[in-house]
Amino acid sequence: MNNQKVENRPQLIKTTSKYVQKIKNRFPINKKPPTNLELDKYAILISFISGLFLAFSMPGFNFSILAWIGLVPLIILINNSKSLRKSLLYSLTFGLGFNLLSLSWFTGLHPLEWLGFSNNNSFILTRSIWIYLSLYSSYFLAIFGLATYVATHLKINTVGKSLLIALSWSIIINKLMALGEFAFPWSMIEYSQYLNLSLLQFAQYIGGIGIGFFIIFINSLLAFIIYELINKNIELKPALVKITTITASVVIIHIIGFIILSIPVKPDKIITATVIQGNITVEEEKKDALSINTAKAYFLKEIKKAPSGLVVIPETAFFEVLRLNDINFYSELETIAKNQNKTIILGTVDVTFENKKLIPTNSAIVLDKTLQTNENSIYDKQRLVPFGEYTPFSNILPDYLKRFTSTAGKTDFYKGNTIKVINTSFGNVAPNICYEMIFPDLIKSQIKNNANILVGLSNLSWFRNSIIKEQFVAFSTMRAAEARKPLIFSANTGHSVIINPNGKILRKLPKNSYSSAAISIGYNNEKSFFSKTIF
Repeated sequence: MNNQKVENRPQLIKTTSKYVQKIKNRFPINKKPPTNLELDKYAILISFISGLFLAFSMPGFNFSILAWIGLVPLIILINNSKSLRKSLLYSLTFGLGFNLLSLSWFTGLHPLEWLGFSNNNSFILTRSIWIYLSLYSSYFLAIFGLATYVATHLKINTVGKSLLIALSWSIIINKLMALGEFAFPWSMIEYSQYLNLSLLQFAQYIGGIGIGFFIIFINSLLAFIIYELINKNIELKPALVKITTITASVVIIHIIGFIILSIPVKPDKIITATVIQGNITVEEEKKDALSINTAKAYFLKEIKKAPSGLVVIPETAFFEVLRLNDINFYSELETIAKNQNKTIILGTVDVTFENKKLIPTNSAIVLDKTLQTNENSIYDKQRLVPFGEYTPFSNILPDYLKRFTSTAGKTDFYKGNTIKVINTSFGNVAPNICYEMIFPDLIKSQIKNNANILVGLSNLSWFRNSIIKEQFVAFSTMRAAEARKPLIFSANTGHSVIINPNGKILRKLPKNSYSSAAISIGYNNEKSFFSKTIF
């Protein structure tokens, strides 16, 4: 019997080797040839600096051209590496450099004296939040690094590898980061192009996610060419020809975008939109240093001045439960809406009845001559900010972390659960509140429900004079271009903007100012291709 086993063993080894070879042929892994790049000594430093370099392309810094080459060093490092562990470390370090700079607006939370923190405790806490969120976001870039490592080691051509890398970015950064209760899809590379009107015209077809895909694809192609050139696997002249071809393709895409932009689109309806900016600081709001009556008087004056049409007021502009606490003022706003033919969209704290209790909501209330104040005219924010609007794991967290959730009812905000489009005299309005502007799928759902005017309300006073204000302009611009709808974004301390369906900023109010602007905008009832897709 044992002799029979010994005799069968060579046949077994032969059969096993045959199947292993089939698997290798089906999924070939490319063995890296010797390289002229000795980067290990400086790889971590290069990764971190490259991340900072890419962050300068983002809104608030606006060196948008850097987005087209910002990932080249990271991809070269991963392509050059024979170690998966090192590739993950490079990607994590790159992400840390990128996120520390692009999320630096978190430091604007300091000082937190209005929450009862001392100056030193406030400094430590705000920096800790900033570093933690930067690390959290960087973990997704480490996952992207894993996918890039696999792609660079496959035995396929450069174009195929670049497509896989770009696809990995779209899935991991755009989609995976947007999942779950703690979703934070903030620093998307496509936002670097929010002022690039020619490129923005493609958002109506492929969305911001498609623009991001294209940018990463170009980065990848350039990285492989430069890598081959340094390793002398390609001569300088053919390398330059390839780089010129890639550059020409980017230019051609921009020319096509410019042509699309120049084609006139007749609107189905033209309305006048007014955006009002209150400039109420967080200290004034939370410490009652500014009388609520003073805020009401300012907004009332601006609402009365506004022409007939849409009038948009920021998130929590009235920092009390307006419908319950000042019925006379609320009734006056309703009368103005009716008699002056205005649709007033105001951000305010409101309440809902849940489990036999009144629970505060962060809401947008729409006042219009055709509407009565009820659940059909009130939108409750669905995407609540953890620790800002509700406290997760409140049973186990220390009390000092619960101070951030500072609502009118001293409890968590109620989480809205309805995608809402509100039909008004001037069009079908889709309200979104602050953080929700970074979730394209939410706005796509509203467009599918026949929204033709997008409205964003925000209160960015918590972060004072930081780059977050410009970043929200970028978010709003991308959402308008994707949906091919006008968007009115009102932020308490700015920047407030009115954007046309092409993604062009028609009016932009200066930050930290009491100001307003009115302009005519057109919209049509057609849905963009991107709004109808599942991507």
